[in-house]
Order: sequence, then structure tokens, then C-alpha cells
Amino acid sequence: TIGPRPTLPAGQTTVPMPTTSPPKIIDVLAVGDSVMLGSAKKLAAKGFVVDAAKNRQPLDALQIFNYYRATKELGNTVIIHLGTNGTTKPGIFAKLMKPLSGVKKVIVLTIRVPTREYEKINNDIIYALAARHKNVQILDWFTISKDHPEWFAKDKVHPNAVGQDQYVAAIMKAITG
Repeated sequence: TIGPRPTLPAGQTTVPMPTTSPPKIIDVLAVGDSVMLGSAKKLAAKGFVVDAAKNRQPLDALQIFNYYRATKELGNTVIIHLGTNGTTKPGIFAKLMKPLSGVKKVIVLTIRVPTREYEKINNDIIYALAARHKNVQILDWFTISKDHPEWFAKDKVHPNAVGQDQYVAAIMKAITG
């Protein structure tokens, strides 16, 4: 059975449809792994919507980007910092870019993982994105941070408090620059 019909006030012949508000557009969406996660509060304080998680692989972000595209919440800027947790492939980043094709500015950070051989492989893939996608801008975190070991925890990958401030400052400069 369908259930009881709503009781209508005298003189009313139709049930009003619930109104839905338009989706809230996310000005800056930042998606990343644990490197971004460490700076998430500082990025959120700048008004970003941050979706960062430990051990996140680049392909894991596809679901996030597809969701925000489907809900029409993607704004003009998306920040991506992925590739810290293992070797990736150009095809994976190509898949990530599809739902972001309508985003005005996609800023992709290079990675810094000096203890892993895949650092150069993944950075080469990231550097190549700007040539393939007109909306991509590369933020070269690798180069910015390579001469600053004092910005990092003992693992040389995750920024400490000073490094987090530098990380956020670099992202802010890329957005406004």
C-alpha cells in the first residue's frame, strides 16, 4: 500500500512539493593524501573544503570528483595533492581530470618523497598534466620544499607546523597568482 493521503487544508486541492535549494558551490575543493591531511585545518581556515585521507591513492579521488560534479558543487578551483603513497600512472591522472574538465583552475601539487624511487616517476606524470589539460596549473611543491628539510617531520615527507604554513602559503599564492 502507498500509505495515507496527506490531509489538505480546506480549499487546497494539491499538496505543495518540497522545495530544494540549489547546490552550494564549493569555492575551493582540496583533495589529497596524508600530506594534505596534516594541513587540513589550516586550509579549512582559509575557506577550503578539504577531503584528505591517510594512504589515499590517486584513483581513490575519482569518486570524490565524480560526486561533486554530479551534485554540481564544483566551483572554480580544485587543489589536488596525490601520489605520495606509491607509483601511479598517467592514465589514472587522465581519469581524474575528466570530471574536472569544467573547473576553471585545477592546481596539482608535485610530491616530495625523497626515500622512494617513485617520487620522480609520479612527479613526471604530474608535470605533464599542464600540457594535456588547459585548466591545470602545476604547483611544484617538490622544488619549493627540497632545500628545506626543517619543514618536515623525521619521515622527510609530512610537513611539520612550519612546513604546513609554507604549504598553505604556496597553495594560496598559486590560487591568487
